[in-house]
Amino acid sequence: MHRLLIFPFISLFYLGTPVAQAETLAQMQEEAMASNPGVLAARDAWMAAQAQESVQGWWPNPQLKLSFENLPSGEWDFTRSPMSGKKLMLMQKVPFWKAPLRGRMAQTVAKEKEAAWQVKRWELRQQVAEGYHQILYLQEAERILTQNHNLLQRLAKIARVKYEGGRGLEQDVLRAELEEALMQNQLLEVNQNRQSQMKILAALLGREPDAAVHIEGRAGWQPRLLDRETLIQEVRQNNPELKRMQKQWEKSRWQQRLENEAWIPELELSGYYTWREPAAGDMIGGEDFAGAAAGIEIPLYFFAREIPRARAAGSLQEQMHKQLQDAQKTTMSRVLVALDTLERLVESEDLYRKKILPQARSALDSSMAAYQTGRVEFNTMVGNEILFIRHELQYQKIIETYEREIARLETLLGRKLAETVKEAEK
Repeated sequence: MHRLLIFPFISLFYLGTPVAQAETLAQMQEEAMASNPGVLAARDAWMAAQAQESVQGWWPNPQLKLSFENLPSGEWDFTRSPMSGKKLMLMQKVPFWKAPLRGRMAQTVAKEKEAAWQVKRWELRQQVAEGYHQILYLQEAERILTQNHNLLQRLAKIARVKYEGGRGLEQDVLRAELEEALMQNQLLEVNQNRQSQMKILAALLGREPDAAVHIEGRAGWQPRLLDRETLIQEVRQNNPELKRMQKQWEKSRWQQRLENEAWIPELELSGYYTWREPAAGDMIGGEDFAGAAAGIEIPLYFFAREIPRARAAGSLQEQMHKQLQDAQKTTMSRVLVALDTLERLVESEDLYRKKILPQARSALDSSMAAYQTGRVEFNTMVGNEILFIRHELQYQKIIETYEREIARLETLLGRKLAETVKEAEK
């Protein structure tokens, strides 16, 4: 009776166990944007730079100083000497146009940090996409290898039966067992690689490395229509890394301008008021004093300080400009190489899908049928099987490489490729 009651509980337990839903690439990229520590740190750096914009544009804080002057030694008496008094002084440095310059440079620094944050975001999107498609490829490879491993097991069984019946060779059995063992080892390597890539992807998503990652099978071949001129123009305008380097160059220009004007003295204004007490011998009866002063900082050692710093800022500005020009040329070459690679992959996919794979399958089916009647050797049949596996894996590799190149191209664009294509169609 007790055994009969156990089975309903077991059934309910399995029926109530939630099934993990597959995660799409878009969901993973959004999660990475919200949780990856590196991206969050870059965003915080941008926000901190934004807070510095208004600070750098203001004058420095004034100074308020209270002093007790000309007291007799050993006594705290303001009536012993007519020179004694309590003095309150207010001082303010006036940096003229230097403060606005510092504010403009701080504004440029904030924009540079924002661009660096965007670079980090697009690099992370690319890494997630590459990991996602690599896992898809490994899953497909595991499926292909498993199917063919099962086929090799059947072929090994056929070879063994033929050998035991005196109609086959022992070397056929040994070859089948060898290929089966090699296929099993390849399956283990693919499985291990898939598990490793899932841990890396989990870390990119901001999860614990051993957290589960659920990826569904590939939706199929989805080539994109690409217009070279449109994409090149988009890269020139929107590439995140070029934007960051542009802001770096602008920052160096503001720095150079600030250093060129560093020799201009800053004005310091001050005012004071002195409270006095009536004292013996005081001709004016303890009357209070007031006064004001103005001063400047003299750049006496400009030849050793301001001039070398201005030259260094100029050299840095030239360096940033040349690096920007080099990055522009390198980025354009990367775009052209990516477009050439994508075109070649589209042609390869078409060739494999329409010719290579069907021919390889036909050769394998024909050799298997011929082996049953003894018209083809076992080695020929196994060779065709291995060749077919290689072509299947290569076809999946073409699709994976295509998707990875698309992810790299989107990083260069600084926007999703679908958005660019949609705008171009308008």
